Amino acid sequence: MNITIASTSNQGGRASNQDQTGEVVGNRAACFVVCDGIAGFPGGEVAAKLARDTILDNFNGEKHLDAQSIRQHISQANAAIHQQQSQSEEYSKMGTTLVSLFIDRDYQLAYWAHAGDSRLYLFRRGYLHAVTTDHSLIQQMQDAGYQTSGINSNLLYFALG
Repeated sequence: MNITIASTSNQGGRASNQDQTGEVVGNRAACFVVCDGIAGFPGGEVAAKLARDTILDNFNGEKHLDAQSIRQHISQANAAIHQQQSQSEEYSKMGTTLVSLFIDRDYQLAYWAHAGDSRLYLFRRGYLHAVTTDHSLIQQMQDAGYQTSGINSNLLYFALG
């Protein structure tokens, strides 16, 4: 299985860019991570970097994947953020979104995990398909059929940290 990687990030209208991306491509498995620190509290960029680094540092691309190992990678990232939160009052409310894709290259299987409103898409046969659904208040309301105009689209109910 050939893998080609490209990544770009746009700061947008914010004062800082809290996006973190990275990947590990091994002989048997590959891991791709995108984290976006949550704005509004100090430390979003720290949380995003901690999550990315923890997942990638613990990932072994020479082993086959299973759901338990993927859960463990995400739990370790969340624990690293919680540890930093407990050690620093300044960063006590920091958090990050996450989308991660894990590919077993031998078995050609894909697994993913996400938290918040960072999204995973599948591009196939010229069409872009959303794989994940945002963990946001506005998404919940839309799914339930409620009117969402005027509601802050950045209110998350699930993220790391």
